Amino acid sequence: MEHWLDLHMHSNCSNDGEFSPAVLVEKCAAAGLKTIALTDHNSTSGVKEAAAHAKKYNLTFIPGIELDCQHNGKNLHLLGYGIDFSDPCYARITENVNQMYRSISKERVQRARELGFVIREEKIAQLSVRGGIVMSTMIAEAVLTEAANDGHPALLPYRAGGERSANTCVNFAWDYCVQGKAAYVPISFMPLQEAISVIHQTGGAAVWAHPGANIGCNGELAEEIFQAGIDGIEIISNYHDDSTRRFYQEKAAAHRLVGTIGSDFHGKAKPSVHLGQICTESEDLLLKNLLSTIQKYQSL
Repeated sequence: MEHWLDLHMHSNCSNDGEFSPAVLVEKCAAAGLKTIALTDHNSTSGVKEAAAHAKKYNLTFIPGIELDCQHNGKNLHLLGYGIDFSDPCYARITENVNQMYRSISKERVQRARELGFVIREEKIAQLSVRGGIVMSTMIAEAVLTEAANDGHPALLPYRAGGERSANTCVNFAWDYCVQGKAAYVPISFMPLQEAISVIHQTGGAAVWAHPGANIGCNGELAEEIFQAGIDGIEIISNYHDDSTRRFYQEKAAAHRLVGTIGSDFHGKAKPSVHLGQICTESEDLLLKNLLSTIQKYQSL
């Protein structure tokens, strides 16, 4: 199958992205993509640059964002497609989320140290972004590249040939730093309903990102999220195996929700994730349905 559609990717306008919007779009063109969406974490600051370069490479471009949000205490990610990226609300969201991350960054590092990992201040300073923000993948990189941690038995799964050795930094972050794990530091993101409203009010469609990575196949919780008013589900994702895809395909059909596809490309944070890496025979239909949903909100 031809790999031409990728609706989930991050530039360095995300705190954990590697490439500038311009370079990212260049890489999309080189990968043979034809339609793309930039969905930076809690930021639309790279959309204008990406859109300009997409035009240069004759790519269809959809402005987007990925909002951190919460529902009943569970952290979720919500993609917004077709939004008015220049709306001032997005700049406010960016600053609010970044300030929250700054406020917990030192505690995040300390929690990881308390688990017995050596983390050097100079390394964290080198990796941090935007006034001292330390993301979980940065903690992972600081731990995994530190020679003093080479013999740590807990790190064996992340070494070459280990069961967690693909995307080592992300896997370490998921195993230690995310909600419910030993080094997690709570952060208060906006409620899911508010995130949906922001996206709808700025002319966009609200799509639940990689649900299997956040709640698995928890049918009861999924039903609550569907009822909140989302428009779609990112069904085809690098984080979904065949059974998870089928689960969410059935849910999307039952609730008449749009299905989408996305690699969640970041660059070095996820080295085994590539642009256009996943595909489906129904890409034309997925895109048609998403654009139709976006048009609904833009015509209100």
